[in-house]
This record gives sequence, C-alpha cells and structure tokens, in this order.
Amino acid sequence: MESKNELPVGERIALYHQLKREEPTAYNFEVEKELNQYGYSLLFSDKQDEAIEIFKLLVSEFPADANPYDSLAEAYKMQGNEELAILNYEKSLAINPENSNAKFEVDVMTGRLDILQTNWGKEIFKVPLPFARSMNIVGIEDARFTKGWAKQDSDEFWSYVFAWKIDHEGAVPEELLEKNISLYFEGLMSRGKETLEATAVTEFTRAGKSSDPQAFTGTTEFMDTRLTKDRLTLNVQVESRQCADQGKAVIVFWFSPKPFNHAIWTKLNTVKVLPDICSR
Repeated sequence: MESKNELPVGERIALYHQLKREEPTAYNFEVEKELNQYGYSLLFSDKQDEAIEIFKLLVSEFPADANPYDSLAEAYKMQGNEELAILNYEKSLAINPENSNAKFEVDVMTGRLDILQTNWGKEIFKVPLPFARSMNIVGIEDARFTKGWAKQDSDEFWSYVFAWKIDHEGAVPEELLEKNISLYFEGLMSRGKETLEATAVTEFTRAGKSSDPQAFTGTTEFMDTRLTKDRLTLNVQVESRQCADQGKAVIVFWFSPKPFNHAIWTKLNTVKVLPDICSR
C-alpha cells in the first residue's frame, strides 16, 4: 500500500481488500505486522487522519488482537481525541490486561496519575525518564508549564513546576535530590546527542525544621542547549512529603531563573499538591 500513497486512503483500503480477495498469497494477510507498520509510517509523517483509517482497517482485520486497538488509540491520542483514545486503550486492555502501556495512557488521560492541582499545561512521565535513564529513582513525574515558559522575553521564561511521586521510605536527603535533578537536566539538554554537553551543578539547602513536609531551596545550573544556548541557572524551591502507607515520597520542585522575590514566584506557588495524593 505504501507504493500507492498518492491515492486517497479510501482507495488504498479498497485495493487492500481487492488484493486479499484476488491474490491471497501475494502478501501475508494473516499477520498484523506489515499493516501496523504502514499505519505508523503515516502517523509519524504527520498524516494522522490517514493513519487512523489504516488502524481502523487493522482492527477490523484482527479484532481479537490487543495491539491493533493500542495502535488506533495512539493515533487518536496524537490527533487530540482523548475520548476515542481511552476507548481503544480500554479495548486493548480487555484483551490483554498485561498491556502496561495502555494502562499508563488511560491513567494519564483520566487524571489518575496527577500529582499537582492546576490547569496549566501538563505532561506525565514514568521515572526514570526516557531521556535520563541513569536517574536512580522510580515513580511518576507530573510537569506543569506556564504559558511563557519557552519565551525568552517573558517573565515566565523557564518557570515551571514538576512533582515526583517515587518509591522511597523515610526522609529524602539533599544528596538524592541534587543528584537526580542534575541527571534530569543533563539528560534533558543532551537528548539525542551521543556525548554529554549539559553537565549540571545542583545544590540544595534544608529550609526550616519541619520533618514532614521537608523544605529546601537552592539552584541548578546547566547548559541550556534548547533555548538560550548558554549556561542557565534556575532558582529552585523544593518540598518533600511522605506517603508512609504507600512507601512513597512526593517531591515538588518550583523553578525559575528569577530571584525568589520576583512576582513570578507568587504564581508558581499557586501550584499545589493534590490534597488526596497519598490515597491515590
């Protein structure tokens, strides 16, 4: 079908059915792999509508298999149709309850993995993060972004909040926070490069005497390979609390290059942890 990409997608699908009827041995119509790969080639070429039609065909051809529904769900997600993405991920899970990717995506889109309470732009990741596999913590990250996060002329530039909910019992030491924030920014800024160009230096100091939540302030400095193309220092506020019954810690990081007395910190500090986080 790929050789016929100049045809409307409906005609390509009709050709598929014709070949299956008239030349059933010309292609391996009994496995989903080739059709699935074709759908993804369209999806990653920004032809989401066409990919969805191919994945619908895949589902109709292999209705008892979990993977076609997973592929269709991913295409709907990329299109921005979360309702149909969730529906198809759930169909995939019904066939294969061990599909951890489908469960994760459903949990993300339904808000089950949210840590923070705000309507800012959101991204949810598994930790260690895909770009920082050397991080030595395991859990979930909930990242929230100001509208001006990537605009260098904005007071909101590089100002954002993220939280980790990780496997950890007891107080979280400064050393663990410093090491993993450095690894985070080194990985983020070196993503896609063979050599590390973004060495980071992070320092935190305990603020106050409360044992739970713990509070820290400090800085992280790294090579900003994405926006400023220069060394960048972010001021950081940190709060860490225990979910003792779950054996987890919830750690929130507020970041900005602006000094702590700047108005942006009032806005950043409106982002709070969900009150029921330890029961989620």
